[in-house]
Amino acid sequence: MSKHEKKNSFTQYGVWIGIFALTIVVIIGLAIVGQKKEDTGIGGQSDALSSEVGTTDHIRGNPMSRVSLVEYSDFQCPACGAYYPLVKQLEGEYGNRMQIVYRNFPLTQLHKNALLASQAAEAAGKQGKFFEMHDWLFEHQSEWPELPNVKERFIAYAADDLKIDRKQFEQDLEGADVKAKIDEDLKSGNRSGVQGTPTFYLNGTKIDSPRSYDEFKQTIDAALENSK
Repeated sequence: MSKHEKKNSFTQYGVWIGIFALTIVVIIGLAIVGQKKEDTGIGGQSDALSSEVGTTDHIRGNPMSRVSLVEYSDFQCPACGAYYPLVKQLEGEYGNRMQIVYRNFPLTQLHKNALLASQAAEAAGKQGKFFEMHDWLFEHQSEWPELPNVKERFIAYAADDLKIDRKQFEQDLEGADVKAKIDEDLKSGNRSGVQGTPTFYLNGTKIDSPRSYDEFKQTIDAALENSK
């Protein structure tokens, strides 16, 4: 076998290993979500949103709009990170014509710091800075997940950059209210049939994750037209 053939052989082998590894991750992720449902004693029952958007939800856009996009997401999930700029673009383009809702769905067995990240966002939210922390977590997703002192990094960002009360943030980070909010998001996601992140619900119905911004936009445009 020539050097060129050997190189191609190793390259093909590497591709197949990568595909195999990705398949295993997906299977494990689905199994973990299924285990979460069993643990909560609820289980996914349908593809319809189980709980309406309410006052405890984190909303961008117009909370009175008849078009609502709800996202169940994990701050450490790479796919959620990839969708983050698309959702931000929707917000920028549609403004007050729709509402965009974020709900926590940390897959803790896959992402070791996902739950703490959700706690950090919710703790910042207690001081009116949920989406500021939300945006930072996604925009710096390549940096914080593997930090040995990730909790200290969240605290430093909250205090030094968001200018919120450090002591209050530290208390809320491990507070019962914050943990209860995340748990309620998880339970509502399980009831709604969430099987991975991100999962989107448009006007209460689960939609396939759009493959591009244009596809996302077409879906939103159709919902806006139907709402007239």
